[in-house]
Amino acid sequence: MSATTALLHDYETPDRVGLPGVVVSMTAFGPRARTEGTRLDVWFLLDALAEAGSPAAVAEPFAVPVEVVWAAVAYGRDFPDRVDAKRAADRAAGLEVERRYKLFG
Repeated sequence: MSATTALLHDYETPDRVGLPGVVVSMTAFGPRARTEGTRLDVWFLLDALAEAGSPAAVAEPFAVPVEVVWAAVAYGRDFPDRVDAKRAADRAAGLEVERRYKLFG
């Protein structure tokens, strides 16, 4: 394994945070909390929950157990700064891609 591959592996190795269904990977941009076995970020589920109003209304369309949505809520409660920072970074990156490539109009 090359040094670069080892470094990337260390960054992307998920870490359990004591919440079943939530794993945290260290990325080049900081910690990324997501639901285990998916690419759904915790911040995304929390935003979906704010719109939908109930964990069941979020769990069904994203095919995750309700307990995973509750774990995302617990992670957001325990690490609000991390969740807010990741949300802001992802949204800024999306806006930059739109601006740079003039997407959506």
